[in-house]
Amino acid sequence: MKNLKVTVNGVTYDVQVEEQTAGTPASAAASAAPKTTVQTPAATVPAPA
Repeated sequence: MKNLKVTVNGVTYDVQVEEQTAGTPASAAASAAPKTTVQTPAATVPAPA
């Protein structure tokens, strides 16, 4: 397992990445992990003049 910092649109997230080799099935613990949803703020669009 690797711990990485990922920056998306100026927001930094701490993430964990599991390396897998070709042909290696995902572990049961990894598939049972809760799914995390990242919400990004909506882009602001100026009103037409």
